[in-house]
Amino acid sequence: MGKNVVKKEYHFTEIKKKSLLIIFIMLVFYLTIGTVISTSYTLITGQALNEIQSNVFLWAIDLVTTAVLLFSLWYFIAGSFKDLKEKGFANLIKWIVLGFLFQLLMATAGYTLMAIIVFVGKIHLSLSNQTAVSELAKRFVLINFIDVVIIGPFIEELFFRVFVFGLLKHKKLILSIVLSALLFGLAHVMRELIQGEIVSALVTMIMYSFSGAALAILYAKRKNFMIPLIVHSLWNLMGFSLSLLRGFLS
Repeated sequence: MGKNVVKKEYHFTEIKKKSLLIIFIMLVFYLTIGTVISTSYTLITGQALNEIQSNVFLWAIDLVTTAVLLFSLWYFIAGSFKDLKEKGFANLIKWIVLGFLFQLLMATAGYTLMAIIVFVGKIHLSLSNQTAVSELAKRFVLINFIDVVIIGPFIEELFFRVFVFGLLKHKKLILSIVLSALLFGLAHVMRELIQGEIVSALVTMIMYSFSGAALAILYAKRKNFMIPLIVHSLWNLMGFSLSLLRGFLS
C-alpha cells in the first residue's frame, strides 16, 4: 500500500527562527542608522545634513534594508507568492477588496474615537507624522513614493506582522494581534514622543493602532503577508496622493 501524501499548506508560522532575528536586526538598523549618520555628520562637520543629503542617506538605508530582507527571506516571500497562485486571482482580488474596506472601517473607528477624546479632553494634536509626509510628498516625489507606497509597507509588514506573529506563534493569536497593532501605532508617533508631545502621541496612536489591528487581523485570517502588504500599500498610496495634492494646493 502506498503512503498517503498530505499536501503541505503555507502558514504564517512557517518562518525560521534565524529569519526572525534578521528581521529584528534590520528593523533596529532601519530605525537607528539614520540618526547615527546625521548625528555623526553634525559632530564632524559642525553642520546638519541638508535636505538632499538627508534624502540620499535615507534612500540608501531603505535600499540596503530591503535588499537584505529580500535576500534573507526569499523562501518565505516565494511561499507567499505560491500561496497566492494556488488560491487564484479571484481570491486575491476578493481579499484585497475586503481587506481595504476593513482597513477603512477600522481606521474610521480609530479616527472617530481619537476625535471624541480630543474634543472631550480639549487636546491639541501636533500630527507631526502627517505633516512630515505632506512636506516630503512635495519634494523628491518619486523617491518618497517608493518609500511610502512600496518599501515602507514591505518593511513594516515583515516586522509588525511576520515578526510578531512568528515570535508568538498562532497559539497566542489575540496577543499577536494586539501587540502588532500597538507596536504599529507606537512606531507612527515616535516623532511626537521624541519631541516630548506625550499626550498628543498617545491620542494619535489610537488611530494608527486601529489601522494596525485591521492589518493584523487580515494577516491572521488569510495567513499570507502579501495580502496586508498590498492593502497597506494601497492605503498609503491613497494617503500619499492626498498629501501630495494638499501640499501642492497649500
